[in-house]
Amino acid sequence: ILSLKLVDEPGVLSNILNDVAAKHANVLAINQEVPIHNIAFVTLTVSIGNMEGSIQDFVQSLKTGKNVIDVLLLAVE
Repeated sequence: ILSLKLVDEPGVLSNILNDVAAKHANVLAINQEVPIHNIAFVTLTVSIGNMEGSIQDFVQSLKTGKNVIDVLLLAVE
């Protein structure tokens, strides 16, 4: 489960989802709060069974994305 803090701009979440797919992970659920002061909070539940690379490396790569403020790994099962 990932918690993301994003700038509320068109295409930001789409870019994140494309990154997930590129790593062969699967999005199971997306929860998004109403953006406040141009900041969007999103929680992604992702299946990483077939993911390429480590989850830690993936989180670090997401943090470097355009309009990504922060990414936290909340849980791994």
